[in-house]
Amino acid sequence: MKKITYFLFLVSSFVYSQGVSSGLFFSQEEAGSSNFKKVIITFDAAPTKVNVNKAFYKYDKEFAFSFDLDDGLVGQYRVAMPMFNGGTVIYKDGNTPNYPGLFYTDGTGNNIPFSATLNVNMNLINKNANPVSNMNEFMLKNSYVKNFSLTNHSWSAQNQFTAPGFNSDPAIRDQQILFQITENYKKLKETLGVKVPNFTAPSNDPLYDPITIGLVESGYLKLVNNINNPGNEFGHSPNRYAEYWSTKKALGLSRDFDTWKDNTITRTARDFDFINTLLATAKLESNQHLWITLGTHRINLGEPETTNGGSMRYKSFKWVMEGLESNYGRYGADNMWMATIDAVYGYLKCVEKSSIVQSQNGSTVTLSIDFSEVDAEFREHSLSLLIDADTNITNIEYEGFDDYSHAINYKNLGNANALINIAYKPVYENAVTGRLGALVAVENLETTKSQTDLDTAQPLVSALRNGSYKYSLQARIDRVIVTPGAIVMQIDFGRSINGYELIYPWNSFTNTGIGVTVGSKLTNLSSTTSIQSGIDIEITAAFENYDANFSGVEGDPLANFPYEAERDCFKTLNGLTSTLRLTNLDETKLYDFTAFCSRNFIGTGTEITINGEKVVVGHKNNKYTLVSIANVVPNAGGILDIHIKGTGTNNVYGFLNILQITEKNP
Repeated sequence: MKKITYFLFLVSSFVYSQGVSSGLFFSQEEAGSSNFKKVIITFDAAPTKVNVNKAFYKYDKEFAFSFDLDDGLVGQYRVAMPMFNGGTVIYKDGNTPNYPGLFYTDGTGNNIPFSATLNVNMNLINKNANPVSNMNEFMLKNSYVKNFSLTNHSWSAQNQFTAPGFNSDPAIRDQQILFQITENYKKLKETLGVKVPNFTAPSNDPLYDPITIGLVESGYLKLVNNINNPGNEFGHSPNRYAEYWSTKKALGLSRDFDTWKDNTITRTARDFDFINTLLATAKLESNQHLWITLGTHRINLGEPETTNGGSMRYKSFKWVMEGLESNYGRYGADNMWMATIDAVYGYLKCVEKSSIVQSQNGSTVTLSIDFSEVDAEFREHSLSLLIDADTNITNIEYEGFDDYSHAINYKNLGNANALINIAYKPVYENAVTGRLGALVAVENLETTKSQTDLDTAQPLVSALRNGSYKYSLQARIDRVIVTPGAIVMQIDFGRSINGYELIYPWNSFTNTGIGVTVGSKLTNLSSTTSIQSGIDIEITAAFENYDANFSGVEGDPLANFPYEAERDCFKTLNGLTSTLRLTNLDETKLYDFTAFCSRNFIGTGTEITINGEKVVVGHKNNKYTLVSIANVVPNAGGILDIHIKGTGTNNVYGFLNILQITEKNP
């Protein structure tokens, strides 16, 4: 193998201070804490036999199924995240609120959501709130918190280095490849505060292989998929058995993008025949456990769209994922472990490297479990244990585990048998995910302004170690105004093109999509927490058109709303009043209105009047000033009119970029 020299400076003590922000976030004592954990089993009588076996797969599942989503595309976040975890699924043909999620069980009655791996190129990650092609940073962070895995997929998806236009000097090419890997690693760590030592080469480019193998051997990378050197210690073959892959350095596992792509999916039971065939074959093999690894790219495409290789229309993706649940998940045989490649590999290594010491005192058996030989930077250390004794189990207790569950009389084999699931996050992962989880919760609260999200964010921030990171998050919480029991609706006025229009749960009143003329209407406004309010808003006195000359800049940390919403607006007719009518308001509630009005050089000010109360804002070059009218009581029949007009003597135009409506109790 080609020998490559790398200049990578690794400081071992740095692990204790790296994170989303600078600062120490776990102690040396915590870092060196014991890896010994205990399971204490009590029987109704002293047993003479207690057999303890590690299940081959977590939750004692028959087979593992891993699914990859390439390139960090925004549709993957808007479809797979809520489809797997539950929430509002957004795809090109529409959206599905309150999707229930997709699950298998842990064998003890608890539902576990599906998960997937996102292979990410950080150079393509968006900064704005409404990305069109690739995810933004919040989406990446939230995906990690929701137990999706992230993999380094190179900085800019650069591949085919031998093609025309690339430097033909192998030494220069190797440095370019090294940059693609290390720059993406650095940016992932800066964004997430988490080391991502797993790598998947873009387009399976074999020129990455010697570089990635060298980085594995130096300890910089841990898992590398799609290495193109079959038969050697790094793997890469069509083998679908975990026994083969668990012996390979850096795994090297092949991902199948052909079995499920849109032109092969029939949306019939035949789509699952290959799984059933593989399961039947595995049962004929001695001590072989099936591990299926599939993947795709786009999953949000509409029915009329044609897909390219390795992508799916939304309905095809929904069909195969729901089929996994109904056939092999909680509503089927429940024999599938739907987990990411690194989660499966990590569990296999826990089985291999952990040790169990069994001791007995009368009717109590203690299992002392040592994980000290397992990689401390795995996201989780876990085992599923199968207990077979000759007296009945009456109680099971745990020491040192974050997550545990058990089922006595497992598989109806009697009360002397049990399945025990145990897991904990190693110190580093526990620390960084605590910080990241708190950050995601605060960023979500800043968007929704809901009491529920405040109740989620505050304890996560309070639990952080004292320091600048915790204090900065607390200051952000303190700046959010939350009205208990209220729902908040946000309406974006302006253009209906990419980069100007925000998606659900924002409500977009757009020039072409909805219109600026009398009768243009949005129905059943959505709240920031995806509640359908039943409230309608309609234009009863026309605007002239949209406008899009805004003096603010994308990424401004002082901005009150997303740039896509602030940058465009509706413009009133010169010297005339435009009117919006709200209907289906709750007459037992009060309503607060906040508006953002801005245009960079036309006119002077914008006047807004609701039920006789008037506010005026200087809109010229306005970047931060909001105007509000509070505690408005709807008129009879649940109606309110909002009048917008310009002020001044020349170019008397008014502008409305954003309207935020808060419904609250009196």
